[in-house]
Amino acid sequence: MPWWPHRPARRGAPAEPVTEERIVGTALELLRTDESGDVSIRRIATALGVSRATVYWWVGSRPRLVALVAEAVHSRIALPRQDDPRPWIDQLRELATGTHDVYARYPGAHTLLSQGVLAGPRTLHLLDAYLTLLLGAGFSPEEAVRAWRTITYVIFGSLAETSTGQRDETTWTAGQGLSSLPADTYAGLTATAEILERPDAAAFPAALETVLQGLAARAGAPA
Repeated sequence: MPWWPHRPARRGAPAEPVTEERIVGTALELLRTDESGDVSIRRIATALGVSRATVYWWVGSRPRLVALVAEAVHSRIALPRQDDPRPWIDQLRELATGTHDVYARYPGAHTLLSQGVLAGPRTLHLLDAYLTLLLGAGFSPEEAVRAWRTITYVIFGSLAETSTGQRDETTWTAGQGLSSLPADTYAGLTATAEILERPDAAAFPAALETVLQGLAARAGAPA
């Protein structure tokens, strides 16, 4: 892939004990601890205790750094085996869950990736795995892309809700609580008040399963 940022030839490495691998690892740690996705040359240089020039010497530019970091994140997502005998829906469920879990470990990754990054081999393999499973299930190319996007919305929507936190009753009604609303006016809210006012750890699996069962009902191949 001519666009992929292969490491340029370097001579005379700086005296500081820094490598491209350490820089990428530091960036991953920033994504793990900071939801802002702020992976800057300055922050990495500060974390490593070296100059920005040293970081630039190793990675060349911030776009190249971001591309390498995205590749490192996606390399942590297990891809389906070509000889996996399980039905496509089980493989797709496992792939989506694995994607969700890796992004959850690096809360800043979504923000960083949404800015647009160069796609490396692992990133392309991940997307290809989704589309191959969906095409193999009998979906047309257009339907497969739409299905992949829907699964992505579920993954990132769940992560966004987790990062912003669940609203409590004070946020909803200035401390009164949803259950205090008149039931004859707000029948749906009062019936679900207790559920709305607490975090739901099963939200992502439930939402994903809803999408998967919908896809199974429309697929050309048995689920």
